Amino acid sequence: MSILTKEEAKQIRAMYELRTEDPRIKVYEIAQHLGVVRNTVYKRQKKATENGILFNPELRLKMYEDVKEYVYVISSDSAFHTFHQLQKDSRISYETFATGYFDLLLITSEPLPLNELDTFGKAVLVGSRSNYIYPKVPATDYVNAIELIEEFAKKDFEPSEWSVEYPPREMEWKEIDWKLFLLLRHNMTKKYTELAKSVEMSYDGFRWSLKRILTNTQIIVPYYPEGYSQYTRFLFMFQSNYEQMLLDMFSLVPCFTMMYKVKDWLLVHFRILPSDLSDRFFSILYDLQDRGYIDRIKTTFPITYWHPD
Repeated sequence: MSILTKEEAKQIRAMYELRTEDPRIKVYEIAQHLGVVRNTVYKRQKKATENGILFNPELRLKMYEDVKEYVYVISSDSAFHTFHQLQKDSRISYETFATGYFDLLLITSEPLPLNELDTFGKAVLVGSRSNYIYPKVPATDYVNAIELIEEFAKKDFEPSEWSVEYPPREMEWKEIDWKLFLLLRHNMTKKYTELAKSVEMSYDGFRWSLKRILTNTQIIVPYYPEGYSQYTRFLFMFQSNYEQMLLDMFSLVPCFTMMYKVKDWLLVHFRILPSDLSDRFFSILYDLQDRGYIDRIKTTFPITYWHPD
């Protein structure tokens, strides 16, 4: 049973689409688009946040020849302790403690020395990541989505490769840009007056800095129509000569999905609801493998994650 009325769900969906187009859209502008008063927008925002439905817009770095993040997929008997110890390490951008094919996934701002990496456990995948792909969440429920995915998977597909490149940066950042990026990374809606308490700048300086930041970053708006905690989570790793097929298929998933590539592996952070649809989804994946479209499938269950505030 949905935790939202139909009207609430419709309005929160519209808020998601508006934030995707303009992550710093103001409340009065959202109210105008929805045809409601500001207080209604505040109420919808509060309910969406409390139930893990719609999160604040966030920023992720685009990858360039001189700006890279590194992924470490690790199997370890001491992963839980390592997970907590690394929260003190300024090089960690994101980490997941998990069970399954691997126990720990790290994303770092710089390469880790091999002798240090060996102390964490056995590294099963190491490499710089691609840019992320975040498909727009389709406006449908999971039962209909599974049927669409099943029909999609019956097609014939052509070989395709997601080519990862690291071009030169078009715009260099200044020191103020890095400071603002760290403040806005997990909440792009912060107001200038709040940001100016941490970074000394004029309003015009803020506007120019934000323009430079947006040139070198990706905007994401996490959206889980049924509430984040309601979904069963998986982290898939695929090897396939039909990578566009996988990207297109996971774009049909009706909640926030994140994909990226490390070497010749495609990683997908995936969620499903209700859990009894999991068998149907795995049947789709392994049928594609039987037909030769996927070479390897590795499955992990994320338990918890951490990133710097």
